[in-house]
Amino acid sequence: MVDLFDFILDESFDDEEDSEKLLTVSELNNEIKDLIERHFLRIWVEGEVTNFHKSDRGHWYFSLKDSYSQIRAVCFSRQNSRLGFSIEDGTHIQVWGKLTIYEQRGEYQIVVESLAPFGKGAIQEAYEQVKEKLEKEGLFDESRKRSLPAFIRRIGIVTSLKGAAIKDMLKMFEEVENLYVTLIPTRVQGEGASLSISNAIELANLHNFQCLDKDKIDVLIVGRGGGSVEDLWAFNEEIVARAIANSSIPIISAVGHERDFTIADLVADLRAPTPTAAAKMIVEARKELINRLNRSKNSLIEKIRFRLISMENRINKLRSPLERTDTRIKDLQITLNRYNQRLKDSLRARISNDKDKLFLIKDKLTPAAILSILQKGRSDYLLLKQRLISNRYFVEKFRNALEIKEASLRARSPLAILERGYAIVFDQDGKVIRDSSQVVDGEEIKIKLAKGRITSIVTDREI
Repeated sequence: MVDLFDFILDESFDDEEDSEKLLTVSELNNEIKDLIERHFLRIWVEGEVTNFHKSDRGHWYFSLKDSYSQIRAVCFSRQNSRLGFSIEDGTHIQVWGKLTIYEQRGEYQIVVESLAPFGKGAIQEAYEQVKEKLEKEGLFDESRKRSLPAFIRRIGIVTSLKGAAIKDMLKMFEEVENLYVTLIPTRVQGEGASLSISNAIELANLHNFQCLDKDKIDVLIVGRGGGSVEDLWAFNEEIVARAIANSSIPIISAVGHERDFTIADLVADLRAPTPTAAAKMIVEARKELINRLNRSKNSLIEKIRFRLISMENRINKLRSPLERTDTRIKDLQITLNRYNQRLKDSLRARISNDKDKLFLIKDKLTPAAILSILQKGRSDYLLLKQRLISNRYFVEKFRNALEIKEASLRARSPLAILERGYAIVFDQDGKVIRDSSQVVDGEEIKIKLAKGRITSIVTDREI
């Protein structure tokens, strides 16, 4: 690295020439700023927070100090709003940012782009701050967590491609047929890791929104292999927790640590102690599903086989009576033929007999006999005609009397009375109300009119 003040020892530095150049304060500060920013790119610095102040716009202004020195720092609201925890005087942190100079006062400072707690005490305090905040919002509630899908066809993995975790998981997934993996590479530690992880989760969800159903990710594994608390800190960041909570894809958090829980573990739908354990969880679930399907298939085949045997036995049982029925039909056919022949013989005999009788009747039907029959018929006709006239008179008389009775009954009918504007009132039990004392105020009554009914409520009575 080039030392900031190497130019002081440069032998080519011409004291006399530069001494004649007169600089304003602004020009001097501007040259120093340019020199600092060119020779010091982004750097990591750790120290204790002092003189902390938060502006109305949310910017953080503070100094970092150690036992001997201090340096001013600023962290703008756009950066600190993503942290999920706050700092105060005495907090021990490490910051990553750009070294520059505040020209108006000639003070050099660090413009902080990211910061993290430093030391166990500070890390635990920041962890508790994020945990308490998200817990109050209900992001850890079991009621909002989802079970893994019954059939997992495609798995998404959000992790680093350089670690051993991805190799172990892919090796396990190779054991299962028709199981597909979509890799979403991300940084898992260091500067920008939390943003990279949250972006990867959002990318997986965007993929599901745009792709065909067969290519959709069924479950997402978010994690990494083991490491120190500082190495795993990205999985405690609020931005990662919210990305997990907002995911439409069920998520397994698989950060490589056995005893402690990261914030990601608490928000995720399911937690696995390591990435390998997460892969094993899915593989075993898939194998169990296949076993259940095989058992169901075998059970179904057995039921179908039993059903076929049962139906075959039933057909055999029905076939025997049918065979006996066939024999019976043949016997009945013989009997029917026999009766048919008898009927034909009987009809021939009857026709022959009737023919003989017709010849006898023909001999008896002389003109005198026919005339006698006609005269008797005419006499019977005249007698019946006279009776018919008498009966017609009686029927007409009876009809007139019936019409009079009908008119009288119609006039007395309740329906005829209703036609004249009257009504019949019933109580709730369907009994006719004839007296106002039969009801009370507020009672529901029904009123029958000539056409239709009315339901009413008693509001007043006169007894």
